[in-house]
Amino acid sequence: MNAQLVNEAGEVVGYKDRQTIDRQLDLLHSVLVIAKTADGVYTLSVIPIAGHLPAFAGKLGASAATFLREGETIQQAAVRACSEDLDIDAQAVIHLGDRFYEYVNGMRRFVSAFSAEIPRSKTVLPDQVQAFSRPDIEAILVEEQSLLSPSLVALWNDYREVL
Repeated sequence: MNAQLVNEAGEVVGYKDRQTIDRQLDLLHSVLVIAKTADGVYTLSVIPIAGHLPAFAGKLGASAATFLREGETIQQAAVRACSEDLDIDAQAVIHLGDRFYEYVNGMRRFVSAFSAEIPRSKTVLPDQVQAFSRPDIEAILVEEQSLLSPSLVALWNDYREVL
């Protein structure tokens, strides 16, 4: 599958095979989802140590994340990310907005942000997902921000009022 390469305005400038993506240098269209239960428990993913982003390894990130694929809408990508990362059918994802970000490590992304409501039982599955309350997340932002990925910090800061 080809991932979309974009400019800072989110306009498609090309495509690249997933296997050849340079996750540090390529400007990609990311789709990030923050999921929570009806009673306000947020799920955050732990970025794998053996993953593609060694600078973010072990940090907490969005509940689900993916790159927009060729021919895919952002809504379809958000639903796919929830299915693949959280093992849930989240047809009711809510689009929060689109923004360009340049993170402290120099990585650049055009991000489509979404929220999703998930069943309470899913806050403990799969293993790489952890559950937090809003006060927990706010405290981590103030006291231990280094535990969070730059993308999660940016997303939370920009959309905290609607999350």
